[in-house]
Amino acid sequence: MSEVRTLTWNQVDFGAGIVLLEPGSTKNRNGRTLPFAVIPELAELLRGRWEIAQQAQRTGSRLVPWVFFRETGQGV
Repeated sequence: MSEVRTLTWNQVDFGAGIVLLEPGSTKNRNGRTLPFAVIPELAELLRGRWEIAQQAQRTGSRLVPWVFFRETGQGV
């Protein structure tokens, strides 16, 4: 759960269809790659979160680096 809460947009590569979890950022400290494009529901969720983040940035004049964030633009 902590890996998901701290996920930022610079870890999501829509072109390659992967999420990159950097070494040291995971519970076992090993990095890994999640190919989200092979799971249509997950790909759709991430695209939806991207749209929400873009909308928040347009209307709030602030950057939203997190994939999952509160309306304040802060991570969850």
